Amino acid sequence: MKDQERFTSPWAHKMVDEEKFERTIALVGRLLRDDLQLQALYHMLVMMTPSPRTHPDVQSDPVLVKIQVKLCQLIYRYLTNASAEAPPSPGPGEDAGSSIMQLASHEESAGLSPDEKTRLLISLLDTLHDCAEIMLFRSVCV
Repeated sequence: MKDQERFTSPWAHKMVDEEKFERTIALVGRLLRDDLQLQALYHMLVMMTPSPRTHPDVQSDPVLVKIQVKLCQLIYRYLTNASAEAPPSPGPGEDAGSSIMQLASHEESAGLSPDEKTRLLISLLDTLHDCAEIMLFRSVCV
């Protein structure tokens, strides 16, 4: 992110917004890493979860709420299965991949149980929506 001209400080109206954005993106990156299946499930959950500023009728729509619950359950089940089947980490000299999502070592996020990781990802939903608003409405660059 820091290599992109778009995110050369100051890029947001307030430094607190820049810091919140950077912390949130780094945390999500550490949690999702290079796991494409988890990224896809979480992306669907983010897209199916309305922003806190969305009209309450939309937020409480029974069909939408049911989809959110099912996606949360899928994420938890996926993480449970993935932790049970975790492949060994690459050894010294082996290619660990070059994905931008590999911001932290496997050991750093391995300390979280599937339940804790799922809850943390869910708790970040409102913050991610705020990060989108920072980029769209509280950004210096267009």
